[in-house]
Amino acid sequence: MGNNLKRQRTLHLLALAGVFLLRPFLAFADEGLPNPPNVKSGVEGSIEKVTIQGRTFLSGRQVVSISAGDYVSVDVEIFSPDGAGSRVNLQRYMKIEYRWIMLPDGQDRQLTETINVKSTFSNLDTGKITTERNDDYKVETKWISAGTAYALERCQATSDWVSEGGPVGNFHKVVSYSNEASVDGRSWIRQQVISADTTFVNTDPVWGGWSYSRSTEWNNNTGSVTKHTVSINGVNQPNPFGAAMVERAVVGRGMDTGINDPSVPPLSGVPFAWPGPPRIA
Repeated sequence: MGNNLKRQRTLHLLALAGVFLLRPFLAFADEGLPNPPNVKSGVEGSIEKVTIQGRTFLSGRQVVSISAGDYVSVDVEIFSPDGAGSRVNLQRYMKIEYRWIMLPDGQDRQLTETINVKSTFSNLDTGKITTERNDDYKVETKWISAGTAYALERCQATSDWVSEGGPVGNFHKVVSYSNEASVDGRSWIRQQVISADTTFVNTDPVWGGWSYSRSTEWNNNTGSVTKHTVSINGVNQPNPFGAAMVERAVVGRGMDTGINDPSVPPLSGVPFAWPGPPRIA
């Protein structure tokens, strides 16, 4: 039964891949730094006390945003009463924290983007607080300079998700590049991906455990693939080059925040960096 569940989980992710293949991944241009998201500083909405069936609840949505040069933050708090049937006895709460921070590293730049999501509900009858979501998502990119031009040197994406009675897991992907500057050192003339590594682990009360890992290396001078392995549930795949759709689905699931709040900007996309099959001479 365990093997069947793992096989179903693999097929489920393959189905998701069809969806994520249609979703554009944000490009990392090598001619300029990413711009901060279009966020206006200010406070929107409010949280109020409401009385329902003789009990006091918090209700409403408030957004606090700050945009100052290379720093952007958005904090969203949402309160709502809830319950089963006609009885209202639950206090729901969600907090979303978004950060966009660009820091100097000499002439280079380091960009860190994060989204943290926490969702709970409190049972006013029992006093029990249940955590529905406690998730963290991060994209870190390192940009190196040549004059006024910048090139992506490294992208690292990570996430962790925890839910009481639900799925628990983590995701990690890092892509590294080699960049060649012009003779005068004022622009970039060549970029070559040199390594990409992905890991994904998820434990679900219905689907069971499922894991994926991938490791790829390229020759900096020729661009040819020198290493490419894919493992699913600890088993090395005989045709690792054919697992592109699984990689798409894994990255999509790993970095899908599930946030549709219009005040929260999306995180930057993660480079795919998938090799083509080796050429046969």
